[in-house]
Amino acid sequence: MARFCFLLATDGRILTRYSSALHGNAIPDDAIDVAKTIYDGSLNYRKEQAPYYVNNVLEFRPYRLDAQQQSLRTRRDIDQRCEEVITSGFSSNATGTRFDYDSQRDDQLNLNAAILLGIDMHYPCRDAQGEKGFHLHTAQQLRQVGEDFNQFKMKLLVYGNELKQQLDQALASGELETVEAIRWGEALS
Repeated sequence: MARFCFLLATDGRILTRYSSALHGNAIPDDAIDVAKTIYDGSLNYRKEQAPYYVNNVLEFRPYRLDAQQQSLRTRRDIDQRCEEVITSGFSSNATGTRFDYDSQRDDQLNLNAAILLGIDMHYPCRDAQGEKGFHLHTAQQLRQVGEDFNQFKMKLLVYGNELKQQLDQALASGELETVEAIRWGEALS
């Protein structure tokens, strides 16, 4: 039997449409099953129009996620949030002045390469006013920037792991309310 689904924003706006004919088993767990007529009606929507909303979203929710499904969704959210924070940048006082450093994957590779060279060099960072420039760093300062990044990253990875352990414990005891309550903390974002 074909499935027709929407991934909805909290206000009922359709973010993405899915059908089992096009997407197979790749339909996300949080997609909402809808009748084919509703799915077909949404296909006439054009991006230049006002957002398309599904009226009375709740009538299309066929079931509540069980503890296992909620745990998987939360685990994905934890991984995503952790990566977002890790790659959003970090600060270091390695030069004696606080600078902010980018930490996208390429930035992490570039920092490691600069540390491995073991020489003084200009390295990109932002000053207190947010202006990005290449500031001279000694080899020791670059190593310290790398250590500061690793401490920043490990703090986040440990926190994410603690949340996943809490999820596992709540799942083992079948406590859906506890599973639903576990979220990435705003204090670390």
